[in-house]
Amino acid sequence: MIFFKIGAAIVILVFAIGNITVFAKSVQLSDNIVTLETDIQKVKKENVELEKKLYSQNSMENLEIMAKQLGFLKQAGPISLDDQHYALAR
Repeated sequence: MIFFKIGAAIVILVFAIGNITVFAKSVQLSDNIVTLETDIQKVKKENVELEKKLYSQNSMENLEIMAKQLGFLKQAGPISLDDQHYALAR
């Protein structure tokens, strides 16, 4: 009978230690999740800002200004493939 009580106490002690360990790990994982969610929010905000910057850089007005600065002033004319100098040489 005494061995049964000692055995039961050891089993309960092992379960209590296991429970404490699982609880500590869950708290640690919860903190990691909060940190990651905060990082995700920061990255999403930065992504929105970069998208706005990209759209402003690629606006037609900005592209026209950049083209003028780079010397692309010539208006492109239509190319007709009916002209003889565009024929394939065989």
